[in-house]
Order: sequence, then structure tokens, then C-alpha cells
Amino acid sequence: MKKFIVLVMACLPFLSNAQTEGEILFTDIKKLNIKLPDEMPEEMKARIPTTNSSTKILLFNAISSIYQNHEKTKTKNLKIRTKRKEWT
Repeated sequence: MKKFIVLVMACLPFLSNAQTEGEILFTDIKKLNIKLPDEMPEEMKARIPTTNSSTKILLFNAISSIYQNHEKTKTKNLKIRTKRKEWT
């Protein structure tokens, strides 16, 4: 039993290893609840959006992180500069 406990305790640091760099893509959706006057024509009411969505990206490594709007052309050339290394 003691050997089993020692083995489990020795393996715990390896099991708790977290991800230290990567990117997470978010879709931020905001629902708009706009009360419009009854006398407004239905055609105009149909043109007013009920939601607003935008895509955000979180780039991170062990030292720094960047949270910004996601545009495919910009993130390919984006670099996070740190004291340790450069991560793209």
C-alpha cells in the first residue's frame, strides 16, 4: 500500500501539467433588445439587427497574452515578444 501511495504522489506533478501557450477563438454575441415605436413600418423594423457578433482571439504563452479582434490576415504575422523567447 505504501508503494502505491508513493507511486501516485510521484505521478501527480506530471498529471497536473497545464497548457502554457496557444490560441483561443471566441465568438462574442450580444443580443440587442430595442423597443421600437408601433408607428414604425414593419420594413424598417426588419432592417434593424437583433444581435451583434464579433470574433475575438486570445493568444497566450507562459509570460504574456494578447486579446484582440480576430482578423485572419493580421494573426498570421503577429508575434508575442517576451524575455525568454519569441512565439508566433
